[in-house]
Amino acid sequence: MRVLHVMAGLPPGGAHRLALDLIGWLQQQPDMEQRLCVLKEATTRLRSLRVPITPSYLGYSGNYRNPFETLACIQLLRQHIEEFQPDIVHSYLWLCDVLSASALHPGRERMVSHICDRREYLTAPHLKAWFRKKLTIHLLRRASASYVAVSAAARDFFCENTGFPES
Repeated sequence: MRVLHVMAGLPPGGAHRLALDLIGWLQQQPDMEQRLCVLKEATTRLRSLRVPITPSYLGYSGNYRNPFETLACIQLLRQHIEEFQPDIVHSYLWLCDVLSASALHPGRERMVSHICDRREYLTAPHLKAWFRKKLTIHLLRRASASYVAVSAAARDFFCENTGFPES
């Protein structure tokens, strides 16, 4: 099985630690091939982290309000997907969910979104949050994404606010 993991960066936060632990565990499984795409460029400090596989850094600043930079990142991520031909694209956190779902060819690759928190934009009252919520739901559904949540509370919050079924 081939898994392409997509992370925003490599700070030593909880979601990233979880991802690195999972990648390390999967490395020891037979017939498992993995790649890791990191949206942001590594810093010297981040390069010192123990990452079980060599990441590909996409050089994205994370400024999703810049459509040219965002589209360039989606195209680069799509190139990695086409080259590696993963069975599963596993994304961590909101930005990676949106960019991964945008880069996928619907029906060709499977996507798994890792829900690591309560995504506050799902219930925020302002227009920007409403748009972000609708875009995320649309892209995840377009990609036929599945999800895995780190807790029942995270799962329930996600399902209640997106209409995705419990899995």
